[in-house]
Amino acid sequence: MGRPDLHKVFYGMNYTPRNAQYPECGVTQKDVTLDVALLSQLTDRIRIYGTDCNQGALILNAFQDLGLTNMSLSLGIWIDKSHESSIRQLTEMEHLLSKYPLHYFNSILVGNEVLFRGDLSTGELIRYIDYVQDYLRYINAGHIPVGTSEIGSKWTPELAKHVDIMAANIHPFFGGVHVSISAKWTYDFLLQQVVPHIHPENATSIISEVGWPSGGGHIQGSVAGLSELQSFLDSWICDPLDSTHKDIGWYWFEAIDQPWKERWNTPDSQWETQWGLFNADRELKNITIPTCTLQRRAKEKN
Repeated sequence: MGRPDLHKVFYGMNYTPRNAQYPECGVTQKDVTLDVALLSQLTDRIRIYGTDCNQGALILNAFQDLGLTNMSLSLGIWIDKSHESSIRQLTEMEHLLSKYPLHYFNSILVGNEVLFRGDLSTGELIRYIDYVQDYLRYINAGHIPVGTSEIGSKWTPELAKHVDIMAANIHPFFGGVHVSISAKWTYDFLLQQVVPHIHPENATSIISEVGWPSGGGHIQGSVAGLSELQSFLDSWICDPLDSTHKDIGWYWFEAIDQPWKERWNTPDSQWETQWGLFNADRELKNITIPTCTLQRRAKEKN
């Protein structure tokens, strides 16, 4: 650890270990530990989407083996149309909570874009969320916030009443906007589509996915490319944020390219496999990780 080209300027990072697709499950502790050692130089928070293939345990093992006492996990519970699959995820969640220190868990997000995919109704998703909250209270872990991650337009007051965290996936690339205005567009979308639904007694909002692909095509004014990725990185991390924005948590999408997502590429859109800061071999792409946040923190201390 300690690469000079990596800087801890990310609030959090979305991460899926290689070969963690059920039921194949070829993920190894060595690969996950190498990934976590890399990501710990960028952030203190890692978010995963599900518990299949032992990935949660492998990440938490890596925290312990590497002595990363400040690292924490946003544990994802993958929820879809299959009740059997969802129960398998919840069972593994219960195992992780019983085996590892609770301070490693910064949040639990029950489902990712479940409503957007049309897998469940709002009421069905709420029942899963309520179950997780009840279970946490049962094991005296009710301090761990619970939410779900959706695209902004799927958030409603009814769903917001049942969560501690309103997590929104917001991608300016899919909004078709030019990269030069993408950072402002993202925050405006959050404030207009998500924040109005916050239940003032208990919920906070975070951006659970935000990023830019390094190649693969374009959508209207949004162009996937390395220079555009660099531009978005610089504006997202470095542009001063006013008091409305500065305390909003966000998870970068994503850490490492995912070759298995090639199945969703089309002749005109090849970006599904190109959202990582690193390629699949853990090589940093031809970009520069900004240092402006570190410089700003140093000035604030002086």
